[in-house]
Amino acid sequence: MNNYPIKYALMPIFETIGSELSEDYELVCYIVSKCYLISEEKTYFENGKYKTYYQVVFPFERDLNDVWLKQEPTFNSEGVCTNSILIDQISGNMDLMISIKKSKNYDLLNRKSMGIHYDEHFKENFEKMKEEFKAKLDYYEQLEHETRSMRSYLDSQINSVDLKNHTKTLLFADQEPCILEKEMSSKVKIKMP
Repeated sequence: MNNYPIKYALMPIFETIGSELSEDYELVCYIVSKCYLISEEKTYFENGKYKTYYQVVFPFERDLNDVWLKQEPTFNSEGVCTNSILIDQISGNMDLMISIKKSKNYDLLNRKSMGIHYDEHFKENFEKMKEEFKAKLDYYEQLEHETRSMRSYLDSQINSVDLKNHTKTLLFADQEPCILEKEMSSKVKIKMP
């Protein structure tokens, strides 16, 4: 159990692109997520102004099977958090972060559109790219919903989230793990493995 402050932040979502020989990662969207705040760091500039950066740990991390596993802050023997990332915005206000998310995703979509060749097919190519972007955003917003609905990570029994199969693995004390499956009709059922 830990007592790190819990805030809202934009969680960058990356996907692997390329082949097995030359994998690379592409930023596909941002979602709003709760996170553990590990530390704050101010960087000062010559003009006296500064920028604050925040070291955070998000509640889920994607594994190699594209399942999002629950995580908490972990530290090495020197006391350095090994699973944190550095971000430049956090808030206790979820609505503010949702507004910032919309703006950042809009900017990301515009940057991606700059790669479309401007010719007679530009409009249809742009619309196709926009639809693909929206589909990915809708997909990852399922995870956003899971993290925002958690009262706190410490209360949550959710151990993993599989967005593709619409399942969550739950862990209960003194029991085997079970899978909570959300059907499209929004009914909920539990399957034992």
